Amino acid sequence: MLLTALVGPATSLGTAGAASAPDHVAGAVEPSARGLAPGTYRITLLTGDVVALHVTADRRQAAWVEEPVEPQRPPHIYEADGQVHAVPAEAAPYLDSGALDPNLFNLTLLARDGFDDATTGELPLLIEAAPRAPATAMPAAPDGTEAVLELDSVNTVSVAADKAHIRTTWEDVVGARQRPRRRGSRATARSG
Repeated sequence: MLLTALVGPATSLGTAGAASAPDHVAGAVEPSARGLAPGTYRITLLTGDVVALHVTADRRQAAWVEEPVEPQRPPHIYEADGQVHAVPAEAAPYLDSGALDPNLFNLTLLARDGFDDATTGELPLLIEAAPRAPATAMPAAPDGTEAVLELDSVNTVSVAADKAHIRTTWEDVVGARQRPRRRGSRATARSG
């Protein structure tokens, strides 16, 4: 299954912490949050990690991890082309293999498209059949999701993943202990 996003080359940012600040904070150096109102956006990622994106009045961005699934390995926060991303360590191999869409971890895009937790309790996904699957094969909706629409012409199902059960969805999508495969079903982020 693949979750994807269109991003440019990554530029790592340092992290900063303070007694009253979260452990992992990163900020974009350029005003680049066009279309986002100033404020803090809480975002639950596909892996179940919860992160925050703060947008200032001059459109600068800062992000931090609020609730990591794996506290010893919190998501890596970085900026690329004015977009802030948070990539959980467990998702990195799937991104590297092409099995996940990077847009699923693009905080700027998720907030701009209304997928922050205050706006919606669901994360919409497109689940594609494996490339070598028969032309009539339709992928099953992962656990924790509800099928919304079948797109027969491209062997894809559109699903809504309930953020309250998103960890179950993640585990079903990647398989509990399976390594990523180059060829297999893929899930893609849907834009609103």
